[in-house]
Amino acid sequence: MRRAESAAAPRRAPLAARGPRRAAAVAAAALAAGCGTLAALAALTARAPHRVAPVAALAAAALATALATALAAGCGTPSADLFVVDRDGSLPDARLTLRVGDGGTVRCDGGEERPIASGDLLDARQLAEDLAPLLDRRVRLRPKRGSLLRYRVTGGEGEVRFADNSPGQPRVFGELIRFTRKIATTACGKAR
Repeated sequence: MRRAESAAAPRRAPLAARGPRRAAAVAAAALAAGCGTLAALAALTARAPHRVAPVAALAAAALATALATALAAGCGTPSADLFVVDRDGSLPDARLTLRVGDGGTVRCDGGEERPIASGDLLDARQLAEDLAPLLDRRVRLRPKRGSLLRYRVTGGEGEVRFADNSPGQPRVFGELIRFTRKIATTACGKAR
């Protein structure tokens, strides 16, 4: 057993212990990845760690390790889309493109990301799961006469199309209509 352990590669020193240049490189990478706060913290660890008290040096090393972990986890990377809803119709404020991200944000009509409540994110994840088999089958339901709103939902590798009054709608379409309206009025500032 001891031979196998001694043959293992030696552990590398924490990031800050490897020198100010390495910590500065991590700060630059954090900034480039969109992690402004992490970049500032990395810059703090880059300031001559050999001149600080041993306890502070350990704290700086732990912080630098946390920074490296956050970067490896994809800090600054946009979250994956759960689904995209394109809504159109004859009502005022009917036109909407709602992109729902798995990171708890939405984009309304191509605008900036806006946060949604954690409960809404959980609802969106459940909707994405319930919609998946329908998206794969590319379900299309024709509208009846008098339709006011039409929906096109894309996600994964498929899409569904339906109207507010399409006959034979699965339960999840009604839930999607309610979710879309709620997010449109709260996060997007639409009338409906």
